[in-house]
Amino acid sequence: MGMMASGQYESRILSLFENSEQFDDLALEIFRHQAKFNALYADFLRILRVDVHRIKTPEDIPYMPIAVFKTHEIKTGSWTSETVFKSSGTTGTLSSHHVKSLDWYHLIARKCFEQHFGPIDQYVFAGLLPSYLERKDASLVSMVHAFMQCVHQEPLFFLKDFEGLARAIHRLSRGNKKLMLFGVTFALMDLAQEYSFRHKNIDLILTGGMKSYGRELLYEEVHEKLKNAFGEDRIKGEYGMTEMLSQAYAHAHNIYHMTASMRAVPLSLTDPLSMAGFGSQSRIGI
Repeated sequence: MGMMASGQYESRILSLFENSEQFDDLALEIFRHQAKFNALYADFLRILRVDVHRIKTPEDIPYMPIAVFKTHEIKTGSWTSETVFKSSGTTGTLSSHHVKSLDWYHLIARKCFEQHFGPIDQYVFAGLLPSYLERKDASLVSMVHAFMQCVHQEPLFFLKDFEGLARAIHRLSRGNKKLMLFGVTFALMDLAQEYSFRHKNIDLILTGGMKSYGRELLYEEVHEKLKNAFGEDRIKGEYGMTEMLSQAYAHAHNIYHMTASMRAVPLSLTDPLSMAGFGSQSRIGI
């Protein structure tokens, strides 16, 4: 996932956004690099008795459990972390993602966004991200803030000031750029109970997070409440994780699409080296 490879791969990873046909070859090459220079991953492969030379497709690559990000410092090679992102959570040990270059993280995030929505300078951004904003190590806040800097706008982040956010939405939605509002789902639900925005110049980007509701709501429930406040076609989605360097996006109906720098594989719940059958419950390897 977030095990960064050597800088020698950066230009080739970026080229995937122009031509994704090289994904398989590049993924296998980076896998072999990580198998050689990431001591923790090498141990993982050894325990599983994986012969690196027998891995011929990206789907065959063994995926290290995400729990390892909670217990180990994961790096490929030796380098100094520019920043360390932490996963969200209120109890237990949090995942840590050591990032060698924050500029690289922001560049990939921008490429992922633009693959789905077009040039970033067509937009302005706002963030309704309570619980994330109260921390200094949230990758989501770092990404959205970088987007704001990229289009030379003032930082627009909100905790619980719905009135201030509503004023910003009405002001920005009258401009010539579309407003992208990245929001934690539970906060957007609370906002939708108090305000209604019928602007065609705003899209919601749901980023997950329903813990304050006490239960995980079905997407249909969330969509129904939000569409009444914002409109049917305004609801998008972003899927990212602290441990990843890429994001997927949904344009409608909670169906997420990969970006050029990532791929998702359904894996068996019980066998770390087997794919899951079609239609069966599975883990996701990324």
